[in-house]
Amino acid sequence: MPLEENKALARRAIDEIWSKGNLAVGPDIYSPNFLSHQHSHPDIGDVRGLSALIEFVREFREAFPDFHDTIDDQVAEGDKVVTGSIVAVNSVLIEMEIECHQSLTESCFTNRHPFRS
Repeated sequence: MPLEENKALARRAIDEIWSKGNLAVGPDIYSPNFLSHQHSHPDIGDVRGLSALIEFVREFREAFPDFHDTIDDQVAEGDKVVTGSIVAVNSVLIEMEIECHQSLTESCFTNRHPFRS
Protein backbone atom coordinates (compact mmCIF):
# COMPACT_ATOMS: atom_id res chain seq x y z
CA MET A 1 0.00 0.00 0.00
CA PRO A 2 1.41 3.46 -0.88
CA LEU A 3 2.59 5.69 1.99
CA GLU A 4 -0.23 8.23 1.60
CA GLU A 5 -2.84 5.44 1.71
CA ASN A 6 -1.25 4.06 4.89
CA LYS A 7 -1.37 7.51 6.48
CA ALA A 8 -5.00 7.97 5.40
CA LEU A 9 -5.93 4.61 6.95
CA ALA A 10 -4.21 5.52 10.23
CA ARG A 11 -6.01 8.90 10.24
CA ARG A 12 -9.33 7.18 9.56
CA ALA A 13 -8.79 4.80 12.49
CA ILE A 14 -8.07 7.70 14.83
CA ASP A 15 -10.83 9.96 13.51
CA GLU A 16 -13.64 7.44 13.00
CA ILE A 17 -13.07 4.74 15.61
CA TRP A 18 -11.35 6.52 18.49
CA SER A 19 -12.61 10.13 18.22
CA LYS A 20 -16.15 9.48 16.93
CA GLY A 21 -16.70 5.99 18.30
CA ASN A 22 -17.83 4.73 14.89
CA LEU A 23 -17.10 1.04 15.53
CA ALA A 24 -18.89 -0.10 12.37
CA VAL A 25 -15.85 0.88 10.27
CA GLY A 26 -13.52 -1.37 12.29
CA PRO A 27 -13.60 -4.26 9.78
CA ASP A 28 -12.78 -1.83 6.96
CA ILE A 29 -9.69 -0.53 8.75
CA TYR A 30 -8.22 -3.23 10.98
CA SER A 31 -7.06 -6.74 10.15
CA PRO A 32 -9.00 -9.62 11.76
CA ASN A 33 -5.72 -10.65 13.47
CA PHE A 34 -5.25 -7.22 15.08
CA LEU A 35 -2.92 -7.21 18.11
CA SER A 36 -2.23 -4.34 20.49
CA HIS A 37 0.08 -4.68 23.48
CA GLN A 38 -1.45 -2.49 26.18
CA HIS A 39 1.86 -1.69 27.89
CA SER A 40 0.46 1.53 29.33
CA HIS A 41 -2.33 -0.49 30.99
CA PRO A 42 -0.68 -3.60 32.50
CA ASP A 43 -3.96 -4.88 33.98
CA ILE A 44 -5.60 -5.06 30.55
CA GLY A 45 -3.00 -7.17 28.76
CA ASP A 46 -3.06 -7.67 25.03
CA VAL A 47 -6.03 -6.82 22.85
CA ARG A 48 -6.23 -9.68 20.34
CA GLY A 49 -8.53 -9.72 17.34
CA LEU A 50 -10.98 -7.29 15.83
CA SER A 51 -13.86 -8.16 18.17
CA ALA A 52 -11.61 -7.57 21.21
CA LEU A 53 -10.53 -4.21 19.78
CA ILE A 54 -14.13 -3.14 19.19
CA GLU A 55 -15.05 -4.11 22.76
CA PHE A 56 -11.96 -2.30 24.11
CA VAL A 57 -12.86 0.89 22.23
CA ARG A 58 -16.51 0.60 23.30
CA GLU A 59 -15.49 0.40 26.96
CA PHE A 60 -12.94 3.20 26.54
CA ARG A 61 -15.52 5.49 24.90
CA GLU A 62 -18.05 4.71 27.65
CA ALA A 63 -15.46 5.77 30.25
CA PHE A 64 -14.40 8.85 28.24
CA PRO A 65 -17.36 9.89 26.04
CA ASP A 66 -15.83 13.28 25.24
CA PHE A 67 -12.50 11.79 24.11
CA HIS A 68 -11.14 13.42 20.97
CA ASP A 69 -7.79 12.87 19.26
CA THR A 70 -6.50 15.65 16.96
CA ILE A 71 -3.70 14.60 14.61
CA ASP A 72 -0.81 17.03 14.68
CA ASP A 73 1.68 15.29 12.39
CA GLN A 74 2.26 12.01 10.56
CA VAL A 75 5.33 10.35 9.08
CA ALA A 76 5.26 7.14 7.04
CA GLU A 77 8.00 4.82 5.90
CA GLY A 78 7.55 1.32 4.49
CA ASP A 79 4.52 -0.20 6.20
CA LYS A 80 4.76 1.95 9.35
CA VAL A 81 2.93 5.16 10.20
CA VAL A 82 3.93 7.37 13.13
CA THR A 83 1.29 9.81 14.35
CA GLY A 84 1.71 12.71 16.75
CA SER A 85 -1.53 13.94 18.24
CA ILE A 86 -3.20 16.01 20.92
CA VAL A 87 -5.75 14.16 23.02
CA ALA A 88 -8.65 15.93 24.74
CA VAL A 89 -10.42 14.10 27.56
CA ASN A 90 -12.75 15.71 30.07
CA SER A 91 -11.61 19.16 28.93
CA VAL A 92 -7.97 18.34 29.69
CA LEU A 93 -5.44 18.41 26.84
CA ILE A 94 -2.67 15.85 26.87
CA GLU A 95 0.10 15.98 24.30
CA MET A 96 0.97 12.58 23.02
CA GLU A 97 3.47 11.34 20.49
CA ILE A 98 3.53 7.84 19.12
CA GLU A 99 7.00 6.36 18.64
CA CYS A 100 8.59 9.18 20.67
CA HIS A 101 11.65 9.40 22.88
CA GLN A 102 10.50 9.26 26.47
CA SER A 103 11.54 11.95 28.93
CA LEU A 104 10.35 13.07 32.35
CA THR A 105 7.83 15.51 30.85
CA GLU A 106 6.64 13.43 27.91
CA SER A 107 4.46 10.34 27.68
CA CYS A 108 5.39 7.75 25.10
CA PHE A 109 2.97 5.41 23.41
CA THR A 110 3.82 2.92 20.70
CA ASN A 111 1.10 1.30 18.65
CA ARG A 112 1.62 -0.95 15.66
CA HIS A 113 -1.68 -1.97 14.17
CA PRO A 114 -2.01 -4.26 11.17
CA PHE A 115 -4.40 -2.29 9.01
CA ARG A 116 -6.32 -3.82 6.15
CA SER A 117 -4.42 -3.77 2.85
